[in-house]
Amino acid sequence: MDELKIEKNIPLPKKHHARKKSKFYYLLKKMEVGDSILFKDKKEGQNFVKYADGKGVRVAQRQLSQNGEIRAWKTDPDGTINSVIKAESEKFVSEWGERIYKDRKEKKYG
Repeated sequence: MDELKIEKNIPLPKKHHARKKSKFYYLLKKMEVGDSILFKDKKEGQNFVKYADGKGVRVAQRQLSQNGEIRAWKTDPDGTINSVIKAESEKFVSEWGERIYKDRKEKKYG
């Protein structure tokens, strides 16, 4: 058996990250909330959902037919795809409420 010896001042080489990114990585990166993907293969659709979950991205899925087609939608963190509509409606309600308050104040004191 060869004898092992301790060596000093040997530089540590840089790590090589030759790992290829998943095709799901690029899909998720391009998707916006509300976008969906149709997977003809049920297993591939389930793998996409698991991958997204592992990356912290919310995705909703629905099985569309008995032959295994799955559609997956990118959703908001709260699980909806209506964030834009929700934000606009909250803004509308807020502006409408301020207008009603102002009108009532003017009638009462005006």
